[in-house]
Amino acid sequence: MKLFRLAAVAAAVFVLCSLQALAQSYPARPVKIVVTFAAGGTADIFARSMAPFLSAELGQPVIVENKPGAGNIIAAEYVARSPADGYTLLLAPDPVLATNPLLYSKLPYDAVKDFAPVTMLVRFGLGIVISTAVPANSLQELVAYARANPGKLNYGSFGPGTAPHLVMELFNSVAGVNIVHVPYKGVAPVLTDLIAGVVQASSMSPGPATPGVKSGRLRMLAVDGSKRSTLMPDVPTYAESGFPAMQAPAWWGIVAPAATPRAVIDRLQRDIARVLKNPAFYEANAVRQGYEPVGGTPEEFAAAIRDTTALWAPIIKGANIRLD
Repeated sequence: MKLFRLAAVAAAVFVLCSLQALAQSYPARPVKIVVTFAAGGTADIFARSMAPFLSAELGQPVIVENKPGAGNIIAAEYVARSPADGYTLLLAPDPVLATNPLLYSKLPYDAVKDFAPVTMLVRFGLGIVISTAVPANSLQELVAYARANPGKLNYGSFGPGTAPHLVMELFNSVAGVNIVHVPYKGVAPVLTDLIAGVVQASSMSPGPATPGVKSGRLRMLAVDGSKRSTLMPDVPTYAESGFPAMQAPAWWGIVAPAATPRAVIDRLQRDIARVLKNPAFYEANAVRQGYEPVGGTPEEFAAAIRDTTALWAPIIKGANIRLD
């Protein structure tokens, strides 16, 4: 028994020393950021823009790898099953950690147990945008039109269970209207059909909608947030529009596989925070897209994940949204 205890203590000391050595030498080789979307999307562009800045902080190359598909699940499972050494990270949009567990009865990953939060990258509010063919210049006018013309309005989302789907279902609930869901496979086809009038409304951040709004082909009626978007300062917030119950926050964050050493997590958080505060990165890749850089602690990110889950849980249940 005594030998067994000594062996157990020796094993524990070995593991602790190994983790400390890993943390002290980290990073010793390239770091990979896995993106849940295809190349060319906004998250992919953001990650690739961030990579050289983060590489300069870490002193090692930072590689971006795309693993799109299955509602972000493919990428999430891949990272969850990767070694917990800080060399494989996930750029996680909020559905991966906050709403997928509510939408699927069975996932190949556990959003809480399989990941270690590193930091929230950016926050951005989702607004409601409509085709200019709809005779409404405010959310109040959109509600009045929807009530007077039942069955005539459809909204496009980026797919079932995506943030635009949830935001529009929240709007249906808050406003007491029934704008019908039409799922698409991404932002580009939604914008195409929105401009063409095939669907009449959608929800998205100001960034993707800006070209259509500036050209007069789309109209952004309201945006989420405590203050107006820097991209669209003339567009009121939901609260200013008379809908304070509308809350539609969205975010991207970085997570690592669970059991990644805390020293590695802390190093990544500090270096990413420095990147987000770097004016050369901030001005070109955050302000111009309407993102609010965050870079907070792992604990703050974990709390935001819990808050987002709590926000959407009653909406998903009330609309009976299930993806399996």
